Amino acid sequence: MAVDDPWGISDAGFYRPRADEVREFAVDTWKSVFGAGRNTESDTIDGHFIDFASEFAAKLWEGLEATYGSAYTATAGGVQLRELGNDMIGPAKGALATTVSLVFYGTDTTAVPIATSATESVSNEPFSTDAAATVGAGDTTFVAEMTTPADSTIMRVTINGTDFDHTTSGAETPTFIAASLADEVNAGAEPATAVAIGGLLALDEDDGGSMTVAVFDDDTGTRITLSDAARVATTATNTGPTTIVEGSTWELSNPISGVDGVLNTADGLTGQNDETDPEYRTRIRSSVVFGDATAAVLALDGVTFARTYENDTDAVDGEGRPAHSIEAVVLGGDDDEIAQAIWDSRRQGIQTFGSESGTATDSAGASHTMYFNRVTQTTVYVDAIVTQGEDWPAAGSPLVDIETAIVDAVNALTVGQDVSPARLVNAIYDAVPQVADAALEIDTITPPVATSTLSIGIRQTASTTAAEVNVS
Repeated sequence: MAVDDPWGISDAGFYRPRADEVREFAVDTWKSVFGAGRNTESDTIDGHFIDFASEFAAKLWEGLEATYGSAYTATAGGVQLRELGNDMIGPAKGALATTVSLVFYGTDTTAVPIATSATESVSNEPFSTDAAATVGAGDTTFVAEMTTPADSTIMRVTINGTDFDHTTSGAETPTFIAASLADEVNAGAEPATAVAIGGLLALDEDDGGSMTVAVFDDDTGTRITLSDAARVATTATNTGPTTIVEGSTWELSNPISGVDGVLNTADGLTGQNDETDPEYRTRIRSSVVFGDATAAVLALDGVTFARTYENDTDAVDGEGRPAHSIEAVVLGGDDDEIAQAIWDSRRQGIQTFGSESGTATDSAGASHTMYFNRVTQTTVYVDAIVTQGEDWPAAGSPLVDIETAIVDAVNALTVGQDVSPARLVNAIYDAVPQVADAALEIDTITPPVATSTLSIGIRQTASTTAAEVNVS
């Protein structure tokens, strides 16, 4: 660029002159003032002055460029990005801890103090109770532990006078019996929800009242041990995305006399880290591109992905959406909060579509069921045959490095993004540049057989681990 070309803002945007351009301009200006014969090389007095002024001016131009860029979400960062985003979609998300509802079971009237700590075995994350509770209070939650009975034994749980039976056939495990009884209870008419966790059967009254629970024993001995329980909300000690799945293993940090065990009958609500600039920028862009419903759901704590699809035709579309409906595809977040966000942002007369649901409340206090879909994981299997090139590493574990690179590349894909062989091959070359060639088979079955791009649906995300990747 010549020195008389536009610097700064123009119809083409913003141009920042580089240091050599600034110096060239300074030299021309210096000679126009002090004479064309002046020696302006860097080792002269004049050159020293010019170098100092040019470097100072170049720094100013860098600042001006940054100021210009801070007006746009694509180039702004830090406080400026958050000010821009706040005006568009609301503030960036702060860090939150994972929460999960735990069931403490044991002896009736046992106190579970506030801040009681229980640690989940996989994450090794301690969770503390948000409030005090008493085992057996309100007669709303019970836990039944199965034994290993003889053949043709009646295993019975009685709720509010209604019997739910399972008669054993052959050698059946406590886990199988608990699952069978859970199915019986959930299919029955009593206002109770049953969840089988191994050989334990957790029972919750779900109509806002209390219930009576009994188990059937006779002179053959105890078949089922029934315990009172208390359900308590708990929060992880540390913020961030700690994943808790139904049926996790728990250990009390300080044993409580009268508490026999702790369990969880549902997944936890996964926490989050502080939203980074790239994450916030992506959410701003998605909110603008995909509309109000996407923006409303994305703004919820715990939601890491959301996209809404609309069928504005008069017929069912190719994805099964009814006429004049929207489908929200969501990863993370609370069901009812998602439902409320959809209700608040959708247009009147537009129905919702999906296999999951939550309850929203309108301005008059009436409840409405909103449907949506959850993102599901598609397990990806990869076989990679690599040809060793020159200077193949004699030390280290290059095949393991390739395996790790493949796993990372697959898991970095976003929702609905296909798994292409080219992406994985590039990851292999980046991990071990001495690879001469790589042949891949990528599939959802094992052993994989497909060699083309693996298609991932709009409601799916690709996922893999080292156990699903074979490198040779």
